[in-house]
Amino acid sequence: MTPGHRTEHDLLGEREVPADAYWGVRTLRACENFPTTGTPIAVSGPRASHSPSAAAGITAGTGAMRAAFRHSIGLVTALNLHIGHSAATGIAR
Repeated sequence: MTPGHRTEHDLLGEREVPADAYWGVRTLRACENFPTTGTPIAVSGPRASHSPSAAAGITAGTGAMRAAFRHSIGLVTALNLHIGHSAATGIAR
């Protein structure tokens, strides 16, 4: 491994990515294979998870979220083990 780099792998094999990059091997391959703008990707910079104000002002539509969750296949699948197939199917309807 080259100093200042980390090794990542995907289905195509291993590649070295700059150690301070917040992107990975798939982004590296995409930039190499699809150079559309000529603008280089940032090697380092602030990450959203490190910025306290990254999510400031973002609110969830509670009603829409509840409706999506209520009819979620993931919810039904998870409940199936605990409440049985018939009850889980009833929730899905």
